[in-house]
Amino acid sequence: LFLFAFFVIAAIWFKPRSRAIIFPHLHLLENQAIKSGILISLCKWLGVFFLVVALASPVQENTQSKDNKGYNICLVLDASLSMSQGGFNSSNFRQDRFSVVKEIVGDFIDKRVNDNLSIVVFGDFSFVALPLSFDKKMASNILSTLQIGMAGRQTAIYDALAQSINSLNVQQAKKKIAILLTDGQNTAGEVPYSVAMRMAKEHNVTVYTVAIGSRGEFDTSVLEEMSRATGGKFFLASNSNSLLRIYKQIDELEKYDIKANTFIQKDYFYSYPLFLSIIFLLFYILLVGRKSLI
Repeated sequence: LFLFAFFVIAAIWFKPRSRAIIFPHLHLLENQAIKSGILISLCKWLGVFFLVVALASPVQENTQSKDNKGYNICLVLDASLSMSQGGFNSSNFRQDRFSVVKEIVGDFIDKRVNDNLSIVVFGDFSFVALPLSFDKKMASNILSTLQIGMAGRQTAIYDALAQSINSLNVQQAKKKIAILLTDGQNTAGEVPYSVAMRMAKEHNVTVYTVAIGSRGEFDTSVLEEMSRATGGKFFLASNSNSLLRIYKQIDELEKYDIKANTFIQKDYFYSYPLFLSIIFLLFYILLVGRKSLI
């Protein structure tokens, strides 16, 4: 930008000389000459100014951080017929268990900004409702479409655990976590307990088990063992408030310091002042040439 000072200095102390023939009685052309001179000077200086700005290369920097190695988390949800029972939400006894679970899990999804999430639903069988994805909006949309009984009436816990482990192994991550929620005991499925647990240990999957309802509806010892053997934790939720606290606790337990890669995106804008400079200088050349012909 300091280059502009050299143009100013040259214009003041190094003015160009040109031949001139003085004629009398040219006062009628003075006004026209003055206007023409102002326009020529304006085009020249604007052309020079925008040329210097283009050389200065105006740029906008946008710093972005991206962490490509978050956690892989699978949300394993019981959608068996027993999840249709009410009374779990103290503020709305008519609301069924599954609806409460979807609301709380949806809030959990929103908090896991840097993680890949998948959703596995189980009943008589298990299926992957959402493959491992970073798209939280898609995860929330799919969660909202889940319904009780869409995978059958019974409870295939071990099949669901095996299914979740397979879904977590699609991408590499710092840690793989399965959060299995159920309100019953394993009453269906083809995968034995020992096979599901061996898969979890071999693939280093941490399993958190969450039982909702009253004791006697689920097998506490099995769920506790699933968590203990994989480095996770077992939780018991008797109502919606305690379930909300459980998911918040899991969220805090699995927090980590993000070491993000920083990218700087630069957008260059020199082309705009350069274009204006060319336009003004072309007008300058045109006006000077026209003046010399008069």
